Amino acid sequence: MQKEEIQILVHKYLNDKATEDELKQLSIWYSTAHIEEIEWMAEVNNEEELLKDAMLQYIKKEASIGILKPVRRLWARIATGIAAAVALIAFSIYFYNDHSISNDYLPIVSQNDIAPGGKSAILKLGNGKIMQLSNTHSGVVIGANKLTYNDGSDIIYGSKNSIPTVQNFASVSTPRGSTYQVTLPDGSKVWLNAESRVTFPTIFTNHVKRQRRVELVGEAYFEVTKDRRNPFIVVSRGQEVMVLGTHFNVSSYPDDISMKTTLLEGAVKVTNLTGNKSEQIVPGQQAIIKHGKIEVIAANIAEATAWKDGYFRFHELEFEALMKKISRWYNVDFIYEGGLDSYRDLAFGGTVSTAKPISEILNIIERTGKVHFEIRGRNIKVSR
Repeated sequence: MQKEEIQILVHKYLNDKATEDELKQLSIWYSTAHIEEIEWMAEVNNEEELLKDAMLQYIKKEASIGILKPVRRLWARIATGIAAAVALIAFSIYFYNDHSISNDYLPIVSQNDIAPGGKSAILKLGNGKIMQLSNTHSGVVIGANKLTYNDGSDIIYGSKNSIPTVQNFASVSTPRGSTYQVTLPDGSKVWLNAESRVTFPTIFTNHVKRQRRVELVGEAYFEVTKDRRNPFIVVSRGQEVMVLGTHFNVSSYPDDISMKTTLLEGAVKVTNLTGNKSEQIVPGQQAIIKHGKIEVIAANIAEATAWKDGYFRFHELEFEALMKKISRWYNVDFIYEGGLDSYRDLAFGGTVSTAKPISEILNIIERTGKVHFEIRGRNIKVSR
């Protein structure tokens, strides 16, 4: 299994969300993995004991009914195996071209630490009505003439929960530090990342040119309902992504220098509206539009969709781009001592859970020995 797959399995396991098949996969890996294969550095709080107890109970159970078939004795390797598994669900950041970790640093101490983001969004209807969606729910369903949360509970505004029956446009937007899921009138699902907005027709019938057309600002993951007669089109920042039914991720933040469309399933055509050039991509590919040019490369699917699964995951990512990701999720601003140009030589790689407070994230970055952070409310000073 790939490291990313193992990480997700362990995360599900600790949160009691792993299926029986996933538990079997994790046990097989646990019994056969070499500790030297695990290269990630971990910052562990009380998760080690939690994982140790849980793994021991599960291993005993599975061994007793003969599901596990280890090629070597498992019990002699419990300590190292647990340490490796814990590392996978914790932190990993390294400075590109220098994987060493510095021990010469002082942990960030903040009396007002910043918690990770959560679930929050604003729904704006075509009639001008604006509603703050509940942060106790994770998504909204835009029905043909009804609004509900994704658990089926009604959304009431005024004295009703219906929406106008005439075709109009609505939007759902997330602030910094929030994600939200939107089910569109045609059944397509959209996961909005932080500081993003999707605009769509409230009725997906009688479309202009028989198209299901939505607009995106920011980043979103799409699972599109198949309808060959009515293509689904995502428009964002001078690019157009046309699909019939597929799973893909679009990252198109206004302050990013490039737009990225990553395909997981199906087929899409990405058009650079500036240069009027199109490229069709297949699963496992990514289309990048930058400086008016479009390029197709092999995609890192796990990296492109990590935000949806609760992780930052990146490889050879420029420092500025990493800070933007953290800024959007934790709703903070970074102030660069000496100016941003002083940090353009830095690039990082690694995997970080988005469920941790910001001080833990910044502490791990500091351990590379390349930068230092000082939390000042919602402003964070960066120095070298």
